[in-house]
Amino acid sequence: MENILLVHRKSNSKSGALPTNEGTLWKTCLRQILFAEDGRSDFDISEGDEILAGPNAMGFLLEVLCGLHSPVLGETEVLGQFKNFVQSRRDAGDFLFSENQKWLNFLMTEAKRVRSEFVNGLGSNSYGSLIRRRTRESKSVSLLGAGQLVREILPWMSTKKSMQVVSRDPSKLQVFAEKWAHLKLETYAQPSDLNEVLVIAAPITDSVILDLLQKNGSKTLRIFDLRGEDNQLPTLLANTKWKVHSLNDLFSELNVSRKENQEKIKAIKNIITERVVQFTERSELRPLGWDDLCA
Repeated sequence: MENILLVHRKSNSKSGALPTNEGTLWKTCLRQILFAEDGRSDFDISEGDEILAGPNAMGFLLEVLCGLHSPVLGETEVLGQFKNFVQSRRDAGDFLFSENQKWLNFLMTEAKRVRSEFVNGLGSNSYGSLIRRRTRESKSVSLLGAGQLVREILPWMSTKKSMQVVSRDPSKLQVFAEKWAHLKLETYAQPSDLNEVLVIAAPITDSVILDLLQKNGSKTLRIFDLRGEDNQLPTLLANTKWKVHSLNDLFSELNVSRKENQEKIKAIKNIITERVVQFTERSELRPLGWDDLCA
């Protein structure tokens, strides 16, 4: 299936989550992308949603995987998240994401090529590098969450004297225990005191965060909130000792760099479009017809 069909909705949409009964949903902190059957048109969409098909869908996916739609230009986390998503769909037996899907193989290969040839070096390239730059004077950090984003951020925090990961699910902490011997691993239920810097890297509610801070945040001074969803944390903590840095705060310092790179971004998008068109319009020699039967 190369003429793929996508429905794209930004995570801050007031319409909430796209219905999973209409297709396979991939979610990041900033967007939702629903993969659906080609030819469908009966989606329950809202204002601001996009329906993309064929080359437009593949081009958009490539731009996302290359970090061209991310506030942190060229960030690497989104590609890792997509790889994990694809693997989870393969484990579930989803044929659309099987290893013999040519559109998916092209997408993964081309994402690496474009990033290597044109994207690397354009920006900070990761949330971890951005946070490290903002916390050079801090000696300790706690991260809430145990997913891909936390795994991406941790190496950038390796120079801190104290690192802590707090997760709702104890089973997810085992991955960190195997790689980070000096990392303090705890659950929301009974964490020790949070560190000087707190990084929120999971879709946790404001109420859970407030509860953790009130019970265990005596040492915490700065909070980096990486949740893409709308929340009220800056308002709720406005008159407290806790200084909240939202995604918008972090991204504001990157606007100058993004503006300086606008022409380069445009050129990369044009290259992506050309390569997608070449792929979708390619001719294939099938003398025995077996590819058609087995695809």
